Amino acid sequence: MADVADSAPVRRIVRPEHLNAFLSSPTYERLETFVGEMNSAAQGGKPTVAATYEGGDSGVQTMLDLIEHVEQMLEEHPPIAQQAARFGNAAFRSWMEAVEKSSVDDMSALSEEHAMELAGYWCGSFGNARRLDFGTGHEASFLVWLFASREVGVVSDLEGLVLAVFPRYLELVYAVQTLYRLEPAGSHGVWSLDDFHILPFVFGSAQLCPKENDPTTAGSLLGTRPRSSRDRMMVEDMAGSSMYMRAIKRITELKTGPFEEHSPLLTDIAQLPSWKKVNAGLIAMFKGEVLAKFPVAQHFLFGPHFPCTWEVDSADLSALETESTATGRPSATGASVMSGVPSPFEAALRMPANGDALTKYFGVSRRPIVGPGRGRAPVPSFGAGAGASNDATETTAAVETAAVAHTLLDDERGVEVAGFRIETNKTRISGESELDSIRDEHTFEGHCLDFPLPEMLFGLNIVRFTHLESGVSLEFNAADALCGCKIVRAEDGTPDRTLFKLPNAADWENRQTLNGETIKSWRDDFDWTFTTRYKGSLSVQDEPRPLPSPEDGVKIDYQLLRKREPFLYFESVPLFEDDLFDFGESKLSVRVRAMTSCFFALSRFWLRVDNHFVRCFDTRVFFKYGADHMVIEHTRKEMSAKELADKGFGDMRIMMNEERVEKLLREISRETIKIPLTASE
Repeated sequence: MADVADSAPVRRIVRPEHLNAFLSSPTYERLETFVGEMNSAAQGGKPTVAATYEGGDSGVQTMLDLIEHVEQMLEEHPPIAQQAARFGNAAFRSWMEAVEKSSVDDMSALSEEHAMELAGYWCGSFGNARRLDFGTGHEASFLVWLFASREVGVVSDLEGLVLAVFPRYLELVYAVQTLYRLEPAGSHGVWSLDDFHILPFVFGSAQLCPKENDPTTAGSLLGTRPRSSRDRMMVEDMAGSSMYMRAIKRITELKTGPFEEHSPLLTDIAQLPSWKKVNAGLIAMFKGEVLAKFPVAQHFLFGPHFPCTWEVDSADLSALETESTATGRPSATGASVMSGVPSPFEAALRMPANGDALTKYFGVSRRPIVGPGRGRAPVPSFGAGAGASNDATETTAAVETAAVAHTLLDDERGVEVAGFRIETNKTRISGESELDSIRDEHTFEGHCLDFPLPEMLFGLNIVRFTHLESGVSLEFNAADALCGCKIVRAEDGTPDRTLFKLPNAADWENRQTLNGETIKSWRDDFDWTFTTRYKGSLSVQDEPRPLPSPEDGVKIDYQLLRKREPFLYFESVPLFEDDLFDFGESKLSVRVRAMTSCFFALSRFWLRVDNHFVRCFDTRVFFKYGADHMVIEHTRKEMSAKELADKGFGDMRIMMNEERVEKLLREISRETIKIPLTASE
């Protein structure tokens, strides 16, 4: 079709019957095929390459240059200062005007013969200048721009389009949305998974799937599971190379509060068994909630390479001409103001948000939430439906592509690899009977748990690394860790740690009975912040052993860890958590990941005493396959709230951001321990 005469694309969906005609047209069929081809090209676990594209397709490189060009134009159109409106900075209009003014010339760099048509799709990709908003229809216009460019014949590298051009476009529109405070189009993100987008989740989930036509492909992003998208460290680690994780990270940057409350559908999707199932449901959702929805589709533009193949009568054409100079837009009910025809979306607005989408597109439904509790996420139950799969082996599809021998344990509670069994147990918060048993029976390194325990203790949760040949085992569990909260004092009474007391501690310590007698009940033998220097519990052939002394010259191979390798296994296991009487937080958790050349774990104790102190104790466990020892690295970091404030980070909201604050803390100590993999003493 490259010889079709050039012309600017125009709107041709005025009534619901036009939408139905589009959905049954060859144009829709070709676009649907293109989405499938882009989706397949994204598969295989390869990272995004927007900044380092080396595919050799000159069309892809030109597209990247065009995006760079309009991004540079942002500097020429800064936001208008002190604008009263909450959403939408009027400077966006001047930027869009500049983009439109240069669009035909810009598209000539891609195709001189079809610059007008490509310019129309291009200008529709960045938002609506009149309404100061952005939505799924705009990213769909960018998809059509990619489609038409391929139809024209100026680009052929599908992998370059989906892993280089599309991620680069996302970073541009992310910046535009933030800079100009654009409002979500429509009813504040009804059709999207976040407030603006759905395609990053579609192609992003495909990126985390193995290639269907080449299952031996093992890109560096393979091996994760959907629930990894709920792990903060995992999201942070993968956001630079995974579209899905980048989109999740952006949500956490823009929104506050529990994730399951502001993003319930993404929370439910994270419970699905595999990325293959997620991807199938998201493709169906994109077709059903974007391409097939009148409020979105009525704004689609049709041109020579994305043609309208249905008849549009003169009255409707006249209405479109009238609207181009008026203020017609979808009403709150989804009807077109200028047409007066109710939209199919009117009924959709009466449906429960997200619940029907979960069932319709992912084949799962929510189970009722039992009992009280703020922020408890519903757990999906799996059944038949769009995007569903009856393949019981689907959950292990991603990890089976890795090029190292390994076996997942039952219920995916661990993995055997390189002579090690890595086991995890992740279950509920301990009840009273379980806590009583722990208090009465547990001791570790000479200490018992005869003090108040954290309000959330996961007594059955463990992470354990066992070397099968030697029987050397390193385990992390809550009870052993809490034994480290007992305070050890020197002969002169000096405690082995910095101790904190609540602001009203003095009044509490010296409170009196009605008879005027002073009550002395303050416990000074344990740390009420639950600070523990726990580095794990070592045993050999099931016999407890003390950890060896730290030694110089032993280190973790961080260069190896920075390599992008498929994940054979990943898990995040909480051990305990407490809100310190609403004066902060204290928590201990362990994250473990096994890759194709090594495994790594991070046990992190995090303490925040509001307006007083922040502390982070990290214990890292590392084993390079084939080595004769494991490495434990323990670091202690801490800083007072005053010191943080002096550095310009005194805002409480910043102190609550663990990942950001951890990088600011002053390192107090670092020690490394070598664990020989031998049964000898």
